[in-house]
Amino acid sequence: MGWDTVEEALEDAVAITWDGCHKIYVLMDDGQVEVMRDYGYDPIVNVTESDVGLKQVKRWFDASCGLAFVSGIKSPGRNEDFTTLIAQFEFDDEERSGW
Repeated sequence: MGWDTVEEALEDAVAITWDGCHKIYVLMDDGQVEVMRDYGYDPIVNVTESDVGLKQVKRWFDASCGLAFVSGIKSPGRNEDFTTLIAQFEFDDEERSGW
């Protein structure tokens, strides 16, 4: 796990999103983009059309509360479809700031 894992996931991802608190998701297919839209997630950033993916995930992570995590998710979105990319408490406060 770690930033290399996030970067690798972003190579095949469609979009990223954040709940504004601590849940950051790397969305691996269009089905998950629709699910997150239905859940009210905003913003949903398309990463196939830009190179902002890793930078944006790091900004969101730094702005998150201490429970921050990054997960990849593919459809249909059951428990086994989630991949931990950055686990909660993987970084201490000093490691988290200043990405």
